[in-house]
Amino acid sequence: MDLPAIIGGEPTRRKPYPSWPIYDKREEELLLQALRSGRWSVGGRFQEEFERRFAEFQHAKHALLCSSGTAALKIALKAMGLKPGDEVIIPAYTFIATATS
Repeated sequence: MDLPAIIGGEPTRRKPYPSWPIYDKREEELLLQALRSGRWSVGGRFQEEFERRFAEFQHAKHALLCSSGTAALKIALKAMGLKPGDEVIIPAYTFIATATS
């Protein structure tokens, strides 16, 4: 059995991995604009623009940014008119928020 590279074995990769995250000057400038706007948590032009453009990308009338997948599930269930006690079928293997939403 071969030794791991960390203790003297042959490395499987010789080139360094690319740095992450990958971004360019345009993304850097947009990030600075959002930060300087003072509205980088909730609302503001960046959120509204993203929702509009994402809805267009999805060929949907609307898009709504959410803070988490759990929040998105709760909003979707409420939008469907489901109430506590209504039956919702979920996968057997999933994140707990799927069942608790």
